[in-house]
Amino acid sequence: MQQIFLFDRVVGETDGTIEELSERVSARCSINRRSCLGPSTGTGDFNGDGFSDILWWNSTTGQAVIWLLNGTSVIGAGSPGSAASPWTIVETGDYNGDGMSDILWWNSTTGQVVLWFLNGTSVIGGGSPGSAAPPWHVQGMNAD
Repeated sequence: MQQIFLFDRVVGETDGTIEELSERVSARCSINRRSCLGPSTGTGDFNGDGFSDILWWNSTTGQAVIWLLNGTSVIGAGSPGSAASPWTIVETGDYNGDGMSDILWWNSTTGQVVLWFLNGTSVIGGGSPGSAAPPWHVQGMNAD
């Protein structure tokens, strides 16, 4: 059985329960969401099995990695790809209505957004609905 260990990089701790670490991260994210983008960027049901999965994003390489979960067990993992800076992952949600979470990327220089439609850890389509030049930022989505 694999276990997930959480590391709070702001305070440099790995101890504490998942709930305690989650509360600290949630408190920081509610104050400044941009500081919370990575290494864990989001959650969603990427394979449509009814369980939340974890999306990781490497801010140095731009690589995205998804851990497919069943409770606390990692049952699969993979990378749908990467996008170099100034692209960042800003949201996850089911943008194409297929019951599986997708990834919304944002280019901080041009304001362009791009959607990756996913099936598990594989990109099955996507595109760009457009852009809004800076100083506009993506703040939140309702991807229902």
